[in-house]
Amino acid sequence: MKKPDELPEIMQVVAEFIGNQLMADGIEDRRAVDLGLKCAHAVMTAIGGDNVYIPKGFFFKYTKRDLEIARLFGQVSMREICDKYDITSRRVYQIINAVHNGVEVPTQLDLFPAEEEEAVVDRD
Repeated sequence: MKKPDELPEIMQVVAEFIGNQLMADGIEDRRAVDLGLKCAHAVMTAIGGDNVYIPKGFFFKYTKRDLEIARLFGQVSMREICDKYDITSRRVYQIINAVHNGVEVPTQLDLFPAEEEEAVVDRD
């Protein structure tokens, strides 16, 4: 396995980030660094040479936020919700309506698109 300074720069960043996260979770420093390097090598092996887009996760952040707002609605005042999430009461009502009606984000792709059913012809 390569040493940290022998890795490409972006993979050094990945290894360091993972190691720091593990240390923050209480993993012993040397072990955390080793695991960070192993993870970086695993990423290089799995997707090395490809261009990879890593999303910031805004969709998941806002989905989680919206579910939390729906949970809080009726338990705390509208003012508290608006202040906590820095949104207007109108936006709170839009979120509540969307969550209760199961409205999907328009840009979200269907995970399991319906396939066209083929007609079965009985030839007996």
